[in-house]
Amino acid sequence: QRQLSTALNANSSALVASHGQALATVPLKDVTSNLYGCYKGGAYSFYNLIPTITSMIGVSALPSLATAWAQEDKKMTKYNIEAVLRIVSIIALPVGLGISALSREILTIFYPSNDQVSIMSGLLFVLAISGVLAGVAMPVTSMLQAIGKQKIPVRNVLIGMGTKITLNFILVGIPEINIMGAAYSTLASYAVIVTLNIIALVRHSGVMPNLWSTLGKPIIAGVSSMITAMLSVNLLENVGVGLMTRTVISVGFAAIIYLFVLFALKTLTKDDIKLLPKGEKIAKVLAKFKLLG
Repeated sequence: QRQLSTALNANSSALVASHGQALATVPLKDVTSNLYGCYKGGAYSFYNLIPTITSMIGVSALPSLATAWAQEDKKMTKYNIEAVLRIVSIIALPVGLGISALSREILTIFYPSNDQVSIMSGLLFVLAISGVLAGVAMPVTSMLQAIGKQKIPVRNVLIGMGTKITLNFILVGIPEINIMGAAYSTLASYAVIVTLNIIALVRHSGVMPNLWSTLGKPIIAGVSSMITAMLSVNLLENVGVGLMTRTVISVGFAAIIYLFVLFALKTLTKDDIKLLPKGEKIAKVLAKFKLLG
């Protein structure tokens, strides 16, 4: 907070000019705290949802991966790594990209009388994408711990922190970027962390997961749903549909497209479905329609 405040304080008057109406009624001395509140109090709380959900998947994968690793079973080690990456991606991408696409609508629903929603929505647009990377990074950290490489994730987090601190100083101090620099630096830091973690996992496990099936296919489905949500919410707004109604409808359209693309690409395997409640029955139905990979 002190780092962000220092960078922001140097340009208080320029910040007011940059954000126009959003800060028009805010006293100059309170501009910094208002912008920091938009970042930490508004947008950041939604960002945290994604890694919180996916971290549980990483913890649940520890016993089976650790057992396969201890038994030097390369086939099961690869299966466990791919299953975790695929399931985490399938969960994190629609949540993160959906929040990003509908950031303005979501924040307006939760903060209807807040003049800084326009600032918070810009921050959340970027932070939600960062949340996808954070959501993938945490289970990969758990998998590195499962194969006995506990120190590597700590080192990678420190490198990521260094990236964030450096970019904070550079970007937040630029008046045209200001508080958005904190969001961009978070995105960059998690991109560094997740990349280094995956490289380390491949290197030390001796297993090269199929990145197309574990990450590529979910990314295509996630981006398709994000575009659907953005197009539908804008179209519905233009024809006068109310905030809550257009948000719910857009989420529904995005979910339908996400599942359609997911199954069209045959992203899920029978073993993945079996991990769900009543997965055996669901897998039989999906297999009947040839929707499983």
